[in-house]
Amino acid sequence: MRSATEPQRLPVSPTAAGTATTRKVRPMAIPLPPIDTGPDSRPHVVILGGGFGGINAARQLGNAPVRVTLIDKRNFHLFQPLLYQVATASLAPSDIAYPIRAILKDYQNITVLLDEVTAIDPELQHITLAHGELAWDYLIVAAGSQGTWFGHDEWEPHAPGLKTMEEALDVRQRVLGAFERAEREADPDRRTALLTFVVVGGGPTGVELAGALAEISHQTLRQNFRNIDPADARIVLVEGGEVVLRGYPDRLSKAARRSLEALVLRSAPMRGSRRSPANRSRSARSALPPPPCFGAPGSRARPSEPASACRWWRATGCR
Repeated sequence: MRSATEPQRLPVSPTAAGTATTRKVRPMAIPLPPIDTGPDSRPHVVILGGGFGGINAARQLGNAPVRVTLIDKRNFHLFQPLLYQVATASLAPSDIAYPIRAILKDYQNITVLLDEVTAIDPELQHITLAHGELAWDYLIVAAGSQGTWFGHDEWEPHAPGLKTMEEALDVRQRVLGAFERAEREADPDRRTALLTFVVVGGGPTGVELAGALAEISHQTLRQNFRNIDPADARIVLVEGGEVVLRGYPDRLSKAARRSLEALVLRSAPMRGSRRSPANRSRSARSALPPPPCFGAPGSRARPSEPASACRWWRATGCR
């Protein structure tokens, strides 16, 4: 059993492997049982996260003279680049999700655990899981990324991002629900508001989502309603810079803008805004419902706590 004098564990929220928390982890009166990996003298590599980084790391170590344990709180690998197609009902969730165990089944030295990491003890090289504890010789934190609102996290409820399957399904429900409500709405102004979709962020995700919304409005759903014409939908792409796809070659950025405008999409600059999307949409006529708004402003590393832990490990000479 652990003593009260042991080093304080660092709380983390590793990717798919855990949930963010800033609370300090108190010593447990009754320790959780260790996970039995059997007698094995090979070095033990623990990988946190079953995204692109975690899966590629596991494959590189497959059949190497090490034991590998990959931990994720979901049992599937998500192909994030196609989330926008799930969000616009072009693909089913199962089309972009594949079981992690099936991906790694041919590597006999790899074990996959469905669990959540709650704490890392870098001095004892030990991690605490929701259902046990695990020691490691080498630790790979493949945390992935999450959306960022650049200091305006209060915007998130009004403009969901597009980084997880849950967010994609939320966007899908809001998009299709807007068309359904517009079909039953008699007031022309309210109907126009319902059929106005705002995408915040002109990066790859925002451009893809805006283009997909225009496509389903003008093509996929064109004949599906009786009281509305889905082609009347307005898609507004809001970008803080001068161009979309900033960072890409200039010719590609210009080509993307021309393609979007050909889909009857409107772009709008947004500089220095401090109002939430919900407040901005109500500024003209408070009686109108706010238009569906979706956020794709950018990305940041998912866990802040593991990043702090990594800095701490480097400072103490750990690798």
